[in-house]
Amino acid sequence: MLHGSGVTQPTLTHPEKILYPECGVTKQKLFDYYARVSKWMLPHVARRPLTLRRCPHGWKRGFFQQHAQGKLAAGLRKVEIVDASGPSDRITLEDASGLLALAQMNVLEIHCWGAHVDAIERPDILVFDLDPDASVPWGRTIEAARLIRQRLGDAKMESFVKT
Repeated sequence: MLHGSGVTQPTLTHPEKILYPECGVTKQKLFDYYARVSKWMLPHVARRPLTLRRCPHGWKRGFFQQHAQGKLAAGLRKVEIVDASGPSDRITLEDASGLLALAQMNVLEIHCWGAHVDAIERPDILVFDLDPDASVPWGRTIEAARLIRQRLGDAKMESFVKT
């Protein structure tokens, strides 16, 4: 299921836990999904500081975590980031075992920084997060995305849809 060798699969506790009751997605299904998409997802999230939305009680009740605390699972590591408020340990993942560890942690959203940890002052991606109010028709969101893509193209910048 996982691509690459040497991947340590974390023990999955409570695989039957329902994370999305509306569609029956369990922790096991999340784990399996992360395993299936790891080869495509890792190039976009590995070795970048992460902000994680953890939802141990389902998607409606979650919290954000960006600081590393305690011992981390295989494939995850702490990286010290220094900013205006001083140094802090952030979470990053190294490989597919780290991605699977996020499933064990009930991580439903993975937000990554625009820079890799070894070049933190040199971002290599920029994200335009279109998150409209529920009253905004979907077509308007599509129009906004197309306009952003056009403007980036005019500036000779390559863009991709990311969901």
